[in-house]
Amino acid sequence: MRASKQRRAFATIWTWATTAIAQTDSSSKRGMSYISDNHNADYDILLSCKSPIDWYYTWSPSPAPSDIFSDGAESSMEFVPALPGIDNLDNDIQALNNLPDSSKHLFTFNEPDGTTSSGGSSISPGDAAKAYIEQVVPLRHRFQISHPAVTGSPRGLEWLSNFNSSCWDIDEKNGCPTDFVTAHWYGNFAGLASWIGQLEGWYNQSASGLNGDLKIWLNEFGLVQADEDATFAMMNQTLPYLDSLGYVEKYASFGVFREDEANDWTGAGLSLFQNDGGLTELGAYYLGGESNGFEAGNKGQSSGSGANDNGNDGGDDTGGDGGDDDANAAAVTRINILRDGERSHAAALYAYAAMVKGLSKVQLWAADSLRLTGWLTPGIEGPGLADVSLAAGRRYLKLGYGWDCFEKEELRPLAEWYERFKSLDWWVALEEREGVHLREMMLGKGSQEV
Repeated sequence: MRASKQRRAFATIWTWATTAIAQTDSSSKRGMSYISDNHNADYDILLSCKSPIDWYYTWSPSPAPSDIFSDGAESSMEFVPALPGIDNLDNDIQALNNLPDSSKHLFTFNEPDGTTSSGGSSISPGDAAKAYIEQVVPLRHRFQISHPAVTGSPRGLEWLSNFNSSCWDIDEKNGCPTDFVTAHWYGNFAGLASWIGQLEGWYNQSASGLNGDLKIWLNEFGLVQADEDATFAMMNQTLPYLDSLGYVEKYASFGVFREDEANDWTGAGLSLFQNDGGLTELGAYYLGGESNGFEAGNKGQSSGSGANDNGNDGGDDTGGDGGDDDANAAAVTRINILRDGERSHAAALYAYAAMVKGLSKVQLWAADSLRLTGWLTPGIEGPGLADVSLAAGRRYLKLGYGWDCFEKEELRPLAEWYERFKSLDWWVALEEREGVHLREMMLGKGSQEV
């Protein structure tokens, strides 16, 4: 494939992939916890420009040291401060005054139903309610605030219920208002799905007295005391699921450490980094995998030392980002500088990786609609604009470049969707016309109806 054709293919891929997901916020939900250590290189790759991570927290009101960020990375990340308990609450609140305007969310008491020896804050529901109303609620003029994050257990839900009752006892008009919900879970995928579903129901569908449509931030989760294979399998189910849920706004895996530095309670299976600082299979997957330019063994370099933008120790810069206009502009620029006949194979691989990533985002966005109706476009029972746009793009690339967009196993739901779409009478008529291109297909009967 010549470079000029590669440029057109890339532009086509980007246009119809982003068109299909334009009705939703395509920014990443993924974040991280900062654990103080001496491995700045690890954060160099976590915070590289291709990384999907766009927020972080430290379990405290103070941000991470600025030297863990490469040039420009700090300004693109939201730091979410936390008020972990009530013992030092006055000083913690005072520290919030030092934060930039980009910090817009605030976590409150960390696992108040847990003991301090297990990492909790050990606060009674009554004491927590009093401190929350008197000192945390006034901060809503500056931050969106969360309710306390309890352990993922019946004890945690009981604590929340008692906390809520205490809130209404203290302030019978307002209770303890909150802007979002913070959740923790350590266990298998089925338990995680059940727990966040239970929280969503308790907050938004029960008689809690709170306003509905509260979003969940799952800022601690993982499968503890399991080997890497089991942990990877759990994450392989969990991340697409969390990305597909409209009521989950953000999440952060608990595992930003090296295998030999994991604590005894979690075990090393959760680690995102190998002992030498290379990404584990789980770490590479959390950053988007090979299609996003990350593979097991990739290492970061110390901030400011000229690290690659994907954190690798040299090698090709493959895999598109697609997270924002600047990243896309850089990707197109790299394609444009290729001269005809030069690096054509590399350019094709680059465009293909970008296509797969874009389609994966479409698939995640449409997961609920596919499950309910079998079609991509939400809110209607038949095919709509998203279906027509994506099918037209697939048809165009197959005709023009011989690319089967849905051949990858991870895109099987889209492949099955396209088989259904191809059976529509009005689409069959278009498929049978050789040489039909994108503009003509978009003027077909089906697109006129939606």
